[in-house]
Amino acid sequence: MHQLLFKLDFVVRGDDMCNLPTCDRCGQPVQPNNDAWLLYELMGYTRNQMVFDEGESRHILPEGECIGSPSTAQYIEGQPRDTRGICTYRPEMETEVRLAYEKLQALPVAA
Repeated sequence: MHQLLFKLDFVVRGDDMCNLPTCDRCGQPVQPNNDAWLLYELMGYTRNQMVFDEGESRHILPEGECIGSPSTAQYIEGQPRDTRGICTYRPEMETEVRLAYEKLQALPVAA
């Protein structure tokens, strides 16, 4: 959880977009309310359980040209199932992801 607090520090201070972490897929800024890494940290995952490296960010939902994280987004209400065949949909994860996603939506965003 320490990394979560570190990553949110720039938002709490009200800094601008240049201080946001960047997506490991597209290189564009990732707002805290769309950050898969923060979502999994809120769910209590450790870095060994995450698909991407500690401290990396990734859009959850598509943004601009970025596909986001379809394997994570598939658990959010209204989002399509990930059809890439990489991560199988697991119904038992749906509630956990949705609750963490609700918490993300309450976070402040950078201007």
